[in-house]
Amino acid sequence: MKRKLVLFITAAVLSLTISGCGNSEKTSASLSSEIKESQITQSSISESVSESTDSNEQRKAEVQSEISEPEQGKFDIEYVRKQINIKGQPFEIPMALKDLKDGWTWKEHENSHYSADGSGLAYIYYNGKEMFVAGLENYFDGAKDNGIIYNLTIETDDCSIDSLIPFKSTKQDVIDRYGKPVEIKGHGSYCYGTANNDDKFAGRINEQRIDISFDENETIRKISLTYADLTKEKY
Repeated sequence: MKRKLVLFITAAVLSLTISGCGNSEKTSASLSSEIKESQITQSSISESVSESTDSNEQRKAEVQSEISEPEQGKFDIEYVRKQINIKGQPFEIPMALKDLKDGWTWKEHENSHYSADGSGLAYIYYNGKEMFVAGLENYFDGAKDNGIIYNLTIETDDCSIDSLIPFKSTKQDVIDRYGKPVEIKGHGSYCYGTANNDDKFAGRINEQRIDISFDENETIRKISLTYADLTKEKY
């Protein structure tokens, strides 16, 4: 009888031991699986962060490349047209009237007209304050919002184009920045960019250039910037 009892107890202990080992193996396998899943998740997150960082760095490089300042002594209209500051507010041309940012509004100039080439004039305001008078192209009756600001002139020392300021910057500042002008007009203004000799009293100016006028002291008097769509037919 005692022998049977001992065998029974031994069998029970072995059964519990085997059962315990089985649970331990299952638990170990489950933990191993969870660890692997965690590692995969962490790897995925790391790859995602890396891709996001690379993408951000690429965008930064593209933006930096887009707005990089040209070498001293060279004029780049694509750079200069984005370096406009009007009474503390950044601006760039060309700009469609319908795409003016918050705070910017416009009103048709009383001397504006509708011609075959779609040219016109408009007052440009920021928070109700007049900022400048814009030359427009693609400006047609019935679709005025599609008009594009392609020309503007600054004549006050609270405005600048490419850091050149009327009544503060000098002719030498201009030469240092852009070098020799491509054209000097009869009244002594310096022109950089295209030289299509397209001076017009009325109608679209067929140029992409900066025109800088000076006073008798060789200080900048006014700066006019033009960025016309040269792919359009010239009128």
